[in-house]
Amino acid sequence: MRHLMPIVTPRLVLRPPTLGDLDSIQTAKEDAWPDLQRWMAWAFDNERSRQAMENSIRRTMDYQSQAGIALAGFHRINGDFVVRTALDLTDEPDVYETGYWVAPKYAGQGMATEAANAAIRYAFGHLGAKAISIGYFDGNKATHGVEAIGGRFSSMQLLPWTSECAVTQEWTAS
Repeated sequence: MRHLMPIVTPRLVLRPPTLGDLDSIQTAKEDAWPDLQRWMAWAFDNERSRQAMENSIRRTMDYQSQAGIALAGFHRINGDFVVRTALDLTDEPDVYETGYWVAPKYAGQGMATEAANAAIRYAFGHLGAKAISIGYFDGNKATHGVEAIGGRFSSMQLLPWTSECAVTQEWTAS
């Protein structure tokens, strides 16, 4: 499948990250690290380094040969890095999962909602997705705002390594 990039929204340009984006994404990740460690399942200490971000970008550079796609969102006016998201193919055919994190400078401005909306539309419209899910911790109030773009509650489970609950929300093709 050929990915059509970039995805342009009213305030963002979403596209696969490149090594030229490494410094701006890493700076935002460092600024967001305390929140990322609290809310993101991947944010272990070994993922904090610049090398870890470089490895992440390198894994996704050949995006045209991948079923899913990693995206970085940049502000349409000033070019700042704003949000990181992805569409990852699950073990189930044509079912994707997504997630995101936002540069603290842009938190609370609806940028994650805008990026998630664009990624979900891309998955259904271009990738032929049957369903898309997003998992998040129940206490993560910022992620609850993305519920504004629809989807239905799918499941909740208590995570054994914490006292938090993981919530899954799902969108299906209509």
